Amino acid sequence: MPTHTPPEHTLPTHTPYDGSSKLFSIGLKPLDPADWIEIDGHLLPYLAEKHRLYAEIPERVFVEEDGTRDAQQEVLDLLAAHLLERFPETHRLGGSGVEVAGAANRLPASLADAPLAKASLLVQE
Repeated sequence: MPTHTPPEHTLPTHTPYDGSSKLFSIGLKPLDPADWIEIDGHLLPYLAEKHRLYAEIPERVFVEEDGTRDAQQEVLDLLAAHLLERFPETHRLGGSGVEVAGAANRLPASLADAPLAKASLLVQE
């Protein structure tokens, strides 16, 4: 019987079940606000996949509740300020707000006014 060797892969950055946290706390610990977002070398491929999904099936990728635009805008504003300060090598201020260098920054017309959809194209998740 042939032996299957799984392909090499990158280990996850966070491993909540590695024994370093109290049992059943699932790795929950206070988060340093300076490090609440992480950017790595996979940023552009992740964003390209989001763009593909938004272009092909936007209604299945993003749904918003009525009356949430103010809260969405608050998230976008906090995220944008953080990204510009913390990641100036990947994020810059452009004509329509914060943009990721080297990435498409346009949403389908149906999502163009949704702040949370805009925010989703600034980070991997």
